[in-house]
Amino acid sequence: MIVNFINCPMKKLIPLFILFLASFSLLAQGDVEVPTTNQPLITKRTASWCPLCGGWGWTLFRGLLEDNSENALLIAAHYSGEFLNPTAVAITSNFGGFGQPTFFVNNANQNANSGNGATVRNNVKTLVQDINAQPPIVQAGLRARIDDNYTVEVEAKAKFFEATEGEYYLGAYLIQRNFTAYQAGQGNAAEHKQVLRLSFDGEPFGQLIAIGSINAGMEVDLNFFIDNSDWEQAGIVDIDAVYDGNFEVATIIWKKEGDTFQVVNTNATDIDILSGLAEFRQLSVFRAYPTPATEEVTVQLEFSESLSGAQLQLLDVNGALLRTLFTGNFTAGAHTFSLQRAGLPTGQYFLQLSAEGTTTGQPILFK
Repeated sequence: MIVNFINCPMKKLIPLFILFLASFSLLAQGDVEVPTTNQPLITKRTASWCPLCGGWGWTLFRGLLEDNSENALLIAAHYSGEFLNPTAVAITSNFGGFGQPTFFVNNANQNANSGNGATVRNNVKTLVQDINAQPPIVQAGLRARIDDNYTVEVEAKAKFFEATEGEYYLGAYLIQRNFTAYQAGQGNAAEHKQVLRLSFDGEPFGQLIAIGSINAGMEVDLNFFIDNSDWEQAGIVDIDAVYDGNFEVATIIWKKEGDTFQVVNTNATDIDILSGLAEFRQLSVFRAYPTPATEEVTVQLEFSESLSGAQLQLLDVNGALLRTLFTGNFTAGAHTFSLQRAGLPTGQYFLQLSAEGTTTGQPILFK
């Protein structure tokens, strides 16, 4: 659901504001559909300092992407180097094997090397098609949304299509589709693709969804979140690229067998933008962070051209005016304001920008 605060009189604005807050965290998971797909995981174990990863491994991974992007989840998991993260380390360690680059389909090492890339590429394509043709035991549907403050919520629903038994887990992951950075063998302007950045809950294999005997038709709902601090900890520099479709959210269902987590099924989705940003033709950025905040919120606005007769105000959830941060004309360019808590109680508030008969807003939270 996208809620747009456009040309809303005050009596309509506050109910929409309440709807906005509810829709982001409480939308029923019954709306999440679970597909009957069976999609494997293709993993490249890699490192930024590895010249072979930027050599024959670079070429092979691009070939695998070209062949299988519609039918499998592909990730570049940096277990070492500049883009190392704990989730990538745990997953590649779980698969075993030594050295880099190493390529896996689900848990199976494809034993790729500099001389057999074409053969491995063909074998993987055939293996993916074979897996796609098998009916799924379990799959997850998912929906991912981001607000104007970089907070991402993922709603996932796992459904077992067949009776089975075992110990099953579901993890949600953030994958960056492309960015430019150093790679040995490629140089400083290498275009990295499908880089695994983080697990949403910090657990590399996610949450337990079923154990023991499992009936066909069983469903499990899960929610995952990340906020601004998680992006920073993951080392993602250009987080604004999320609004350009440069990130996707994936789910992996694992089955634990002994000390090893086996890949069972995967799915992925784009991140929808859940925004209160109105169609002010002049307004390109309206952001308030951090939220939730403790003492201070930074408010950023950016205009492509001037905006006259504007007011930036803080309201409570009932629509009562608490403070006026700005009254006047905005020039083209960036504008930054500091909103101090100054005794405001814990709870939700609303930043409202009004001008030229149009109103838009941003929710904020003091904790």
